[in-house]
Amino acid sequence: MQLILEKTFDDYMTSGESTVAELLASDSPLVRELRESYRYFAQTLWTDAPDINPVSSVLAINAHMHLMAAIRIAMTGHAGAIFPTLRTALEYACYAFLITDDPALAAVWTNRHKSREALKASRNKFTGAVTATSKKLNEGQPGSADWIAEAYDTAIDFGAHPNPRGVFTHISWGEETSSHVAMNVTGLYSADQFETTRSLMACLDFSLAIAVVLTNCRKEFSEAIQIELTAMHDRRESVISELIRIGAIVVRGYPHENQQEGDRSNGE
Repeated sequence: MQLILEKTFDDYMTSGESTVAELLASDSPLVRELRESYRYFAQTLWTDAPDINPVSSVLAINAHMHLMAAIRIAMTGHAGAIFPTLRTALEYACYAFLITDDPALAAVWTNRHKSREALKASRNKFTGAVTATSKKLNEGQPGSADWIAEAYDTAIDFGAHPNPRGVFTHISWGEETSSHVAMNVTGLYSADQFETTRSLMACLDFSLAIAVVLTNCRKEFSEAIQIELTAMHDRRESVISELIRIGAIVVRGYPHENQQEGDRSNGE
Protein backbone atom coordinates (compact mmCIF):
# COMPACT_ATOMS: atom_id res chain seq x y z
CA MET A 1 0.00 0.00 0.00
CA GLN A 2 1.19 3.51 -0.82
CA LEU A 3 -0.49 6.49 0.81
CA ILE A 4 -0.57 9.83 -1.02
CA LEU A 5 -1.94 12.82 0.85
CA GLU A 6 -2.90 15.65 -1.48
CA LYS A 7 -3.05 18.31 1.21
CA THR A 8 -0.81 19.49 4.01
CA PHE A 9 -1.84 19.74 7.67
CA ASP A 10 -2.45 23.49 7.23
CA ASP A 11 -4.44 22.84 4.03
CA TYR A 12 -6.74 20.52 5.92
CA MET A 13 -7.36 23.06 8.68
CA THR A 14 -7.89 26.06 6.41
CA SER A 15 -10.11 24.10 4.03
CA GLY A 16 -12.40 23.10 6.88
CA GLU A 17 -12.53 26.65 8.21
CA SER A 18 -13.45 28.03 4.79
CA THR A 19 -16.34 25.55 4.57
CA VAL A 20 -17.56 26.67 8.02
CA ALA A 21 -17.43 30.31 6.91
CA GLU A 22 -19.28 29.54 3.68
CA LEU A 23 -22.04 27.67 5.49
CA LEU A 24 -22.44 30.37 8.15
CA ALA A 25 -22.81 32.99 5.43
CA SER A 26 -25.25 30.88 3.43
CA ASP A 27 -29.03 30.82 3.54
CA SER A 28 -29.01 27.08 4.11
CA PRO A 29 -32.25 25.87 5.76
CA LEU A 30 -30.15 23.39 7.74
CA VAL A 31 -27.92 26.08 9.23
CA ARG A 32 -30.94 28.24 10.00
CA GLU A 33 -32.61 25.42 11.92
CA LEU A 34 -29.42 24.40 13.74
CA ARG A 35 -29.27 27.99 15.01
CA GLU A 36 -32.87 27.67 16.19
CA SER A 37 -32.09 24.38 17.92
CA TYR A 38 -29.17 26.05 19.71
CA ARG A 39 -31.54 28.78 20.84
CA TYR A 40 -33.80 26.17 22.47
CA PHE A 41 -30.92 24.81 24.55
CA ALA A 42 -29.45 28.24 25.34
CA GLN A 43 -32.58 30.32 25.95
CA THR A 44 -35.47 27.99 26.77
CA LEU A 45 -34.59 24.61 28.24
CA TRP A 46 -32.53 25.63 31.28
CA THR A 47 -32.91 29.38 31.75
CA ASP A 48 -35.69 29.15 34.34
CA ALA A 49 -33.38 27.18 36.68
CA PRO A 50 -35.46 23.98 36.80
CA ASP A 51 -35.19 21.42 39.58
CA ILE A 52 -32.87 18.74 38.18
CA ASN A 53 -30.59 16.14 39.68
CA PRO A 54 -27.06 17.69 39.92
CA VAL A 55 -25.40 14.72 38.23
CA SER A 56 -28.01 14.78 35.49
CA SER A 57 -27.31 18.47 34.93
CA VAL A 58 -23.58 17.83 34.40
CA LEU A 59 -24.35 15.05 31.95
CA ALA A 60 -26.90 17.26 30.17
CA ILE A 61 -24.33 20.03 29.71
CA ASN A 62 -21.89 17.52 28.25
CA ALA A 63 -24.59 16.22 25.90
CA HIS A 64 -25.05 19.71 24.49
CA MET A 65 -21.31 20.38 24.27
CA HIS A 66 -20.75 17.16 22.31
CA LEU A 67 -23.68 18.01 20.05
CA MET A 68 -22.05 21.37 19.27
CA ALA A 69 -18.73 19.64 18.61
CA ALA A 70 -20.44 17.33 16.10
CA ILE A 71 -22.08 20.28 14.37
CA ARG A 72 -18.70 22.01 14.19
CA ILE A 73 -17.14 18.91 12.59
CA ALA A 74 -20.04 18.61 10.14
CA MET A 75 -19.66 22.24 9.10
CA THR A 76 -16.01 21.67 8.19
CA GLY A 77 -17.21 19.09 5.66
CA HIS A 78 -15.68 16.15 7.50
CA ALA A 79 -18.84 14.09 7.15
CA GLY A 80 -17.30 10.76 8.12
CA ALA A 81 -16.22 11.98 11.55
CA ILE A 82 -19.47 13.24 13.06
CA PHE A 83 -21.22 10.04 14.09
CA PRO A 84 -18.96 9.01 17.01
CA THR A 85 -19.52 12.43 18.58
CA LEU A 86 -23.26 12.41 17.92
CA ARG A 87 -23.49 8.96 19.48
CA THR A 88 -21.67 10.14 22.60
CA ALA A 89 -23.83 13.26 22.83
CA LEU A 90 -27.01 11.18 22.84
CA GLU A 91 -25.53 8.75 25.37
CA TYR A 92 -24.76 11.65 27.73
CA ALA A 93 -28.36 12.81 27.42
CA CYS A 94 -29.70 9.32 28.07
CA TYR A 95 -27.46 8.86 31.10
CA ALA A 96 -28.89 12.13 32.40
CA PHE A 97 -32.42 10.88 31.83
CA LEU A 98 -31.86 7.51 33.51
CA ILE A 99 -30.39 9.19 36.58
CA THR A 100 -33.34 11.57 36.65
CA ASP A 101 -35.67 8.58 36.51
CA ASP A 102 -33.72 6.68 39.21
CA PRO A 103 -31.56 9.03 41.34
CA ALA A 104 -29.77 6.07 42.95
CA LEU A 105 -27.95 5.63 39.64
CA ALA A 106 -26.06 8.89 40.25
CA ALA A 107 -23.84 7.16 42.81
CA VAL A 108 -23.39 4.14 40.51
CA TRP A 109 -22.11 6.42 37.75
CA THR A 110 -19.92 8.69 39.89
CA ASN A 111 -18.31 5.67 41.60
CA ARG A 112 -17.50 4.01 38.28
CA HIS A 113 -13.71 4.18 38.67
CA LYS A 114 -13.42 3.28 42.36
CA SER A 115 -13.06 -0.47 41.86
CA ARG A 116 -13.55 -3.29 39.40
CA GLU A 117 -16.86 -4.06 41.06
CA ALA A 118 -17.97 -0.44 40.74
CA LEU A 119 -16.99 -0.42 37.05
CA LYS A 120 -18.98 -3.61 36.46
CA ALA A 121 -21.99 -2.18 38.28
CA SER A 122 -21.89 0.98 36.19
CA ARG A 123 -21.63 -0.97 32.97
CA ASN A 124 -24.54 -3.17 33.99
CA LYS A 125 -26.76 -0.17 34.67
CA PHE A 126 -25.81 2.05 31.72
CA THR A 127 -25.07 -0.34 28.87
CA GLY A 128 -27.96 0.10 26.48
CA ALA A 129 -28.81 3.52 27.93
CA VAL A 130 -30.31 4.79 24.67
CA THR A 131 -32.59 1.77 24.27
CA ALA A 132 -33.61 1.98 27.93
CA THR A 133 -34.39 5.68 27.59
CA SER A 134 -36.43 5.09 24.45
CA LYS A 135 -38.46 2.45 26.24
CA LYS A 136 -39.05 4.71 29.25
CA LEU A 137 -40.20 7.58 27.03
CA ASN A 138 -42.52 5.19 25.23
CA GLU A 139 -44.38 4.44 28.45
CA GLY A 140 -46.55 7.52 28.08
CA GLN A 141 -47.13 7.06 24.34
CA PRO A 142 -46.04 3.65 22.98
CA GLY A 143 -43.80 3.88 19.93
CA SER A 144 -43.34 7.63 20.19
CA ALA A 145 -39.62 7.41 21.06
CA ASP A 146 -38.59 4.43 18.91
CA TRP A 147 -36.97 6.84 16.46
CA ILE A 148 -34.40 7.89 19.09
CA ALA A 149 -32.99 4.37 19.38
CA GLU A 150 -33.25 3.91 15.60
CA ALA A 151 -31.23 7.07 14.94
CA TYR A 152 -28.61 5.87 17.41
CA ASP A 153 -28.33 2.47 15.71
CA THR A 154 -28.06 4.06 12.28
CA ALA A 155 -25.34 6.40 13.52
CA ILE A 156 -23.36 3.35 14.60
CA ASP A 157 -23.75 1.89 11.11
CA PHE A 158 -22.52 5.11 9.49
CA GLY A 159 -19.35 5.53 11.51
CA ALA A 160 -19.93 5.67 15.26
CA HIS A 161 -18.33 2.20 15.18
CA PRO A 162 -15.91 1.07 12.45
CA ASN A 163 -18.62 -0.34 10.16
CA PRO A 164 -18.51 -0.76 6.36
CA ARG A 165 -21.02 2.02 5.64
CA GLY A 166 -18.95 4.47 7.64
CA VAL A 167 -15.89 3.58 5.55
CA PHE A 168 -17.04 2.73 2.05
CA THR A 169 -19.44 5.68 1.85
CA HIS A 170 -16.36 7.89 1.48
CA ILE A 171 -14.37 5.68 -0.92
CA SER A 172 -14.24 5.77 -4.71
CA TRP A 173 -12.12 3.58 -6.94
CA GLY A 174 -9.64 4.80 -9.53
CA GLU A 175 -7.43 3.15 -12.13
CA GLU A 176 -6.26 -0.44 -11.75
CA THR A 177 -2.82 -1.68 -12.79
CA SER A 178 -1.29 -5.13 -12.70
CA SER A 179 -0.08 -4.53 -9.14
CA HIS A 180 -2.20 -1.72 -7.66
CA VAL A 181 -5.72 -0.39 -7.47
CA ALA A 182 -6.23 3.33 -6.83
CA MET A 183 -8.56 3.98 -3.91
CA ASN A 184 -9.63 7.54 -3.17
CA VAL A 185 -10.78 8.29 0.38
CA THR A 186 -12.56 11.60 0.84
CA GLY A 187 -12.07 13.35 4.15
CA LEU A 188 -13.46 16.82 3.48
CA TYR A 189 -16.48 17.71 1.36
CA SER A 190 -17.40 21.14 0.11
CA ALA A 191 -20.31 23.14 1.50
CA ASP A 192 -22.66 22.26 -1.36
CA GLN A 193 -22.00 18.51 -1.55
CA PHE A 194 -24.47 15.89 -0.45
CA GLU A 195 -22.31 14.35 2.29
CA THR A 196 -22.09 17.75 4.00
CA THR A 197 -25.86 18.12 3.70
CA ARG A 198 -26.43 14.63 5.09
CA SER A 199 -24.09 15.22 8.02
CA LEU A 200 -25.82 18.49 8.91
CA MET A 201 -29.19 16.75 8.64
CA ALA A 202 -27.91 14.06 11.01
CA CYS A 203 -26.88 16.81 13.45
CA LEU A 204 -30.38 18.27 13.23
CA ASP A 205 -31.94 14.84 13.87
CA PHE A 206 -29.75 14.29 16.92
CA SER A 207 -30.35 17.83 18.13
CA LEU A 208 -34.07 17.07 18.28
CA ALA A 209 -33.50 13.68 19.92
CA ILE A 210 -31.25 15.21 22.59
CA ALA A 211 -33.71 18.05 23.15
CA VAL A 212 -36.53 15.55 23.74
CA VAL A 213 -34.47 13.47 26.16
CA LEU A 214 -33.13 16.45 28.12
CA THR A 215 -36.53 18.12 28.32
CA ASN A 216 -37.73 14.96 30.06
CA CYS A 217 -34.93 15.37 32.62
CA ARG A 218 -36.92 18.23 34.11
CA LYS A 219 -39.23 17.22 36.92
CA GLU A 220 -41.85 19.33 35.22
CA PHE A 221 -41.99 21.54 32.18
CA SER A 222 -44.47 24.14 31.07
CA GLU A 223 -46.86 24.07 28.17
CA ALA A 224 -44.71 26.78 26.57
CA ILE A 225 -41.69 24.44 26.54
CA GLN A 226 -43.81 21.65 25.04
CA ILE A 227 -44.97 24.05 22.34
CA GLU A 228 -41.37 25.01 21.55
CA LEU A 229 -40.31 21.37 21.40
CA THR A 230 -43.18 20.60 19.03
CA ALA A 231 -42.19 23.60 16.93
CA MET A 232 -38.65 22.19 16.64
CA HIS A 233 -40.10 18.96 15.28
CA ASP A 234 -42.34 20.82 12.83
CA ARG A 235 -39.47 23.00 11.59
CA ARG A 236 -37.36 19.90 11.05
CA GLU A 237 -40.12 18.51 8.83
CA SER A 238 -40.21 21.81 6.95
CA VAL A 239 -36.44 21.68 6.42
CA ILE A 240 -36.72 18.15 5.00
CA SER A 241 -39.50 19.29 2.66
CA GLU A 242 -37.44 22.26 1.51
CA LEU A 243 -34.36 20.10 0.89
CA ILE A 244 -36.48 17.69 -1.16
CA ARG A 245 -37.93 20.63 -3.11
CA ILE A 246 -34.51 22.00 -4.04
CA GLY A 247 -33.14 18.52 -4.81
CA ALA A 248 -30.64 18.35 -1.96
CA ILE A 249 -32.20 15.07 -0.79
CA VAL A 250 -34.78 12.91 -2.52
CA VAL A 251 -36.38 10.80 0.24
CA ARG A 252 -37.54 11.22 3.77
CA GLY A 253 -36.06 9.19 6.57
CA TYR A 254 -32.69 8.73 8.23
CA PRO A 255 -30.05 8.54 6.91
CA HIS A 256 -31.15 10.85 4.13
CA GLU A 257 -30.32 9.56 0.68
CA ASN A 258 -29.45 11.46 -2.49
CA GLN A 259 -29.53 10.81 -6.20
CA GLN A 260 -25.83 11.67 -6.49
CA GLU A 261 -24.57 9.29 -3.82
CA GLY A 262 -21.21 8.90 -5.56
CA ASP A 263 -20.44 12.61 -5.62
CA ARG A 264 -16.99 13.23 -4.14
CA SER A 265 -14.71 16.18 -3.48
CA ASN A 266 -10.96 16.20 -3.77
CA GLY A 267 -10.56 15.26 -0.14
CA GLU A 268 -7.78 13.97 2.02
